[in-house]
Amino acid sequence: MKIEHGGNLEKAIKLYGGERSEWIDISTGISPFSAPIPELSLDDWQRLPEPSSLSELAHIAQRYYGAAQNCVVTSGSQFVINHLPDLLEGDVGIVEPTYGEYAGAFARQNRDFMSIKSVDDIGDVRSIILANPNNPTGRVFSQKELSDLAAKLSARGGHLIVDEAFCDVSNQASMLSGSARDNLIVLRSFGKFFGLAGARIGFVFAQDEILDRIEQLQGPWAVSGPSLAVARHVLTSNAIRQDLLKKITNRHIEMLSVLTDTGVEIIGGTKLFTLIRHENASALHEHLLGCQILSRKFDYHSKWLRVGLTRNQEEDDRLKAAILSFVDR
Repeated sequence: MKIEHGGNLEKAIKLYGGERSEWIDISTGISPFSAPIPELSLDDWQRLPEPSSLSELAHIAQRYYGAAQNCVVTSGSQFVINHLPDLLEGDVGIVEPTYGEYAGAFARQNRDFMSIKSVDDIGDVRSIILANPNNPTGRVFSQKELSDLAAKLSARGGHLIVDEAFCDVSNQASMLSGSARDNLIVLRSFGKFFGLAGARIGFVFAQDEILDRIEQLQGPWAVSGPSLAVARHVLTSNAIRQDLLKKITNRHIEMLSVLTDTGVEIIGGTKLFTLIRHENASALHEHLLGCQILSRKFDYHSKWLRVGLTRNQEEDDRLKAAILSFVDR
């Protein structure tokens, strides 16, 4: 099962031409601002990562996220998503529409799953997977909603899996700040908020039994030494976090102003992306490609288009002009 994602800039360039530097890629929810990279030692590159380096970063992540649960460092949260069918027994429900790889993971292993539209109506499934905030709608579930859901699933011997990939910009929604629950599995992404998706680092917070199984599935040396060093540097600096949050917040406000000026309908999103609705979103997507702007369309909803953050005012002006040239024609 192949799933189309944002970020495939090479494909867009092959089809529409131009140099990479000429394109605006707003097809992902990755921050256009990156955390500063520390100077790396030769050991970071030359030696296999020591187990103590993983343990150290796991403890740093626990402190950074204020988590009551224990943590395992992974080679990106996508690794854990791929192995959710190995971790969860019984019937599984996925709160949709959402990130397509949850369903993809089960389809690739020929595991059935149920599409759930509301956490108030989950039927008799044993475990639930959801994103909070959700991608692409930006919907945020309250801690009480998710705590109640976790308790209901616990009575069935099931788990609640909460993907908090975009929670860094909406941290009040995080389940990590509450009391630890044995049946709660929380995924956190490093790359999106810190603009370092290429580092391929993620964090999983869960009961020790689940974490042990993830470590077994992952095997040794799953995360590179340089990535561990970068994450350790970034997560121990509150100044880096505050600087990025300020830049992202300001850019988000400016983006909303640009989109509002074009007259498109804004229906959701987070500070890292905006979901818009247009009667012919597919044609708008193609028009933007012709203007060397890559957005994200959805095969399951023809009227939706997602746009990430532009980098600056110049890109704002290009995006605004491109959308207006489409809606005014």
